Amino acid sequence: MSPAESQLVHPKLARLTRLANIMDREALSAIQVSLGQPDILLFLSEHDGAMQNDLAQALSLRPASVAVTLKRMERCGLLHREPDRLDLRVSRVFLSEKGKALLAQIESIRQQTDERLLAGFTDEEKAQLDGLLSRMMDNLLQ
Repeated sequence: MSPAESQLVHPKLARLTRLANIMDREALSAIQVSLGQPDILLFLSEHDGAMQNDLAQALSLRPASVAVTLKRMERCGLLHREPDRLDLRVSRVFLSEKGKALLAQIESIRQQTDERLLAGFTDEEKAQLDGLLSRMMDNLLQ
């Protein structure tokens, strides 16, 4: 990495994300969940019956990517889709019992990754990092 690159935040965040994803992927494979599925399951745990477009927008994903992932998750029995009662052109997405059963394991995996990421950080440093990361996300969403 060149000196100029070592000052850039983006490459560090990208590498950090890749490393965390490697950890998560290994743990998630043990419960037969792929890397892209936990965010959808967790979103649906709070917004069961959401529309596909709501998922895509909330998770900053392309609608086509969400459609492919939902189809795969539906085949695995993690969720099901039902037509909207008022607009039959719209599908609503619901967690299945199997999907709900995985939530605690997914949260545990994420907690373990966070603990490893933040090992040695004080509570004050964790709060400061949370604020900085939130500001960066806000910058990109503007």
